[in-house]
Order: sequence, then structure tokens, then C-alpha cells
Amino acid sequence: MKITNYTSYHSAIGSEYENIENIWVVLLEDTDPYNLKIKERFKEVEITQKKYLNNPNGMDDEMTWYRGYSTNTFDSKTKDKQKLFIIDEVVKFMDTFRNHALVAQWSEQSAHN
Repeated sequence: MKITNYTSYHSAIGSEYENIENIWVVLLEDTDPYNLKIKERFKEVEITQKKYLNNPNGMDDEMTWYRGYSTNTFDSKTKDKQKLFIIDEVVKFMDTFRNHALVAQWSEQSAHN
């Protein structure tokens, strides 16, 4: 797997519904050890995370959903075993990516700027 795109948005409607939305696009590579059906269905996975900073209506403060190359949007409540498998794999990959030494160094430098 590799990250091919990342975007981040900060938006609000007045002072309500202020949120930050992060979107990552992860590409499954030919060398990844997944079967052909999974590689076809999820060759590109878009992960969207939205965090509400000011949430007066009691909505979930954080939401995460996924969309595969040939799937509808889904989240961790799905019953589809392949989608649950991809969620687990993407979460492991993202945790490894965030803990990579160069990413940690960049994050630390960014925090001081």
C-alpha cells in the first residue's frame, strides 16, 4: 500500500458545525499480498475522517468512512467481510505510516513552526 493523495479542509457554517475533514487515498500495489478479487475491488481506497470542533446538536464528534475503487461508501458497521478486512488493513498501514521516523520528525518540526 502507498498513500497517493492527502487533502485537509477546515470549514464551518457560522460558528456551528465547525469541522476539519482529512481525506487520504491509499493505493493497493501489485506486490501487496491480497487476492485478485480484493485488489480489483479495493485497488484504490479513499479514507475520509471528519472531526467536529463545535458540535451543538450532539452529532458524533468524529466520523470515518471508506470508499473502495468499485464500492459504495462504508464504515466499520458494515457486514461485508471484505470491507471489514480492508478497514483493518488500512488502519494497520496508516498506524505504521504515522509512526514512521521521517513522518514523526516532520510532524514535530511542523508543530514548532
